[in-house]
Amino acid sequence: MDNSLLKEMRGRTLILSINVPERHNSVSPALRGLLYEALVQADEDPQVRSVVLTGVGGVFCAGGDITDMSISDLSSGRARMRRSHRLIRQMLCMGKPVICAVEGWAAGAGLSLAMACDSVVSSDCARFAASFGQVGLMADMGLLFTLPQRVGIGRAKQIIFYGEKWNAVDAERLGLVDQLVAEGSGIGSRAGSRSSAG
Repeated sequence: MDNSLLKEMRGRTLILSINVPERHNSVSPALRGLLYEALVQADEDPQVRSVVLTGVGGVFCAGGDITDMSISDLSSGRARMRRSHRLIRQMLCMGKPVICAVEGWAAGAGLSLAMACDSVVSSDCARFAASFGQVGLMADMGLLFTLPQRVGIGRAKQIIFYGEKWNAVDAERLGLVDQLVAEGSGIGSRAGSRSSAG
C-alpha cells in the first residue's frame, strides 16, 4: 500500500501530508498522481470546505525525486510534463481554498507546489529556494506562471536565475509567504483551523 500521501479530515478541512521522510518529502511522478486524485476528490466532496497541503517530519518538500527522472525519449518527457501540469492546473482551479503549511524546506518542486496554493503559512524557521538550476533543470510545475503572480516578473527572475536560499522572514517580505507562525506550533493544524473558520 502506498502511504506517501496521508489524508486526514479535521472538521471540514482535508489535510494532505506528503509522507516520504527518507527523501525529505521529494515528489515522484506517482506521488503527483496521488495528489491530483486527492484534490479532485476534495473538490467534488461537499463535506470538504478547504484543503491544507503540508509535509511530515519537519519538511514540506525538498523538490522532485531526482532518482525517478530518467526519460528515454521526447514523447515520455512530454507525457511526464503533462501529468505534472494536470496537478498544478487542478490546484489553481480548485473551487475550494488550498493552504500550504511549510516547515523546513520548500525547494524546487516544493516551491512550485507552495506557489500554486491560495495561501502560504510558514514556520518562522522555514527555508525557500528555486533550486532547479543546481540539477540542470528548468523550473517546472507551473512556477514560471505562479511565481511572477506573487512577486512580480523582476523578482521572479532573480529567484529562478540565481537559486538563492531565502529564510522565512525574507520570504514573507518578498511575498512568497502570507503568514509566519512559530516553529513547532503545529502549523498544519493551525492552518486547518484557520481555513475552516467562518
